[in-house]
Amino acid sequence: MRMKADVVVIGAGIVCPHHRALYGIQNCFDMALKGGILDGGEALITAPLDGRPDLPEEVRGIAPDIKSKRLFYDNLVRMSDWPLERATKFIDENFELYLWKTDRVLKLLKENRTKLYFYCELEAEKLERAGLSKAESLQDWIDERIERSDGLFTVIDDGNKIAVLGEDEGA
Repeated sequence: MRMKADVVVIGAGIVCPHHRALYGIQNCFDMALKGGILDGGEALITAPLDGRPDLPEEVRGIAPDIKSKRLFYDNLVRMSDWPLERATKFIDENFELYLWKTDRVLKLLKENRTKLYFYCELEAEKLERAGLSKAESLQDWIDERIERSDGLFTVIDDGNKIAVLGEDEGA
């Protein structure tokens, strides 16, 4: 039986177009991270988030196109300071296809109190606007968590391709 962890390092796997934007990486949260991390835990997501070169700068690394950026990321930024109940109500009452991703990230951040760090090429400011953080150094991030905890991590590769169904300790 595999227990959920306080600290998870998750990689999306072999780089493909889905790994080049925050929008596509969100699938890792549903598939692997949610089932592998304890409430209040910290996750380091490793992915390029460099975006396709043909996209405008405002979209690159965030979403595959303007519409998904507007519905997913722009709403994530706008709702990052809202209480979860208000955000959920807004999403339910104004639902459009890409808003489900916003809902899932907000629940991970607010309901599960998961802190999400990204080791990527996307600018820190773009992550921070959405309530996310950037890890400038992969090794420094790992070393810091080892120093302040028991040093036990869960590492998940191919996070967008496998489902992790962990159990809380004592469950």
